[in-house]
Amino acid sequence: MGLPEANIVLLRGASKMRKFDSFNTRTGLTPLLISATAIIKGVGKALGIPVVTPEGATGTINTNYKSKITEAIKGLEKFDIVIVHYKATDNASHDKNPISKVKVIENIDKAFGILLDKYGEELTITITGDHTTSYDNR
Repeated sequence: MGLPEANIVLLRGASKMRKFDSFNTRTGLTPLLISATAIIKGVGKALGIPVVTPEGATGTINTNYKSKITEAIKGLEKFDIVIVHYKATDNASHDKNPISKVKVIENIDKAFGILLDKYGEELTITITGDHTTSYDNR
C-alpha cells in the first residue's frame, strides 16, 4: 500500500491482573481518589481506593478544575487522604501548546487556592507527577 513499515509494536498495559494489598492495608490511611482518567481510576480500583468522578471532570484541558476540589473538600471530612488527579497538563504538552499548559497550571493553582483558603496550614498538600512531557519540538 506504499506505507512505511512498522518498526515497533507497543502493547501498552498488556499483562495479567494481579492482586494487590489495598492502600489502606499498606498504609493504615483511608484514601479517596478524584479522577476522570480511566487508567488512573483503574489503578485506584486495583488498590481498593474509592473513586469519584465529579460533574464536569473530563480528564482533558476542559475539565472542571473547581469540581474536583469541591469533591476533595467533601472527601476530607471522611477520608485521611484525598488524591486529586489532573491529566490536563499532560494533554497540553502532548498538544505541544505551552500557552495552554500555562493556563492549565493557573487553573489548577486557582482550584487549590480554594483548599488553602478553607484549611490554611491545617492541610498538607503534595504535588507530584508520574512523568514529564516536554512540548519542545527540538
